[in-house]
Amino acid sequence: MNQNQRSVKREPCDGKSSVEFKPAKSQISYQFKLRDFSSGGMGILVGKNSQSLNFLNVGDVLDMKYYSNEIAAEASFLKTKISHISAPEQVRHQNHVVIGLQILD
Repeated sequence: MNQNQRSVKREPCDGKSSVEFKPAKSQISYQFKLRDFSSGGMGILVGKNSQSLNFLNVGDVLDMKYYSNEIAAEASFLKTKISHISAPEQVRHQNHVVIGLQILD
């Protein structure tokens, strides 16, 4: 896992509420709530002990399923790049890492 690497481009959540993905070498899917961690930074907050971190690296591109905030909206599949994996700025999330996401589609 590459810590504290950030790309220049950052994206807001724009009405998306959560994301689901299955890393290539994983046997299970993971779903996380999307968060805006800065003025333009979309990402997920993942516990440091989560097995998902064994399958994620900065630069990986995954097909992720995005769920909307709207009840009747269908989920959309979008190619997404892991832009950074870093420590959260907020102390209350000290046992977590922030995984920055960049939509490529």
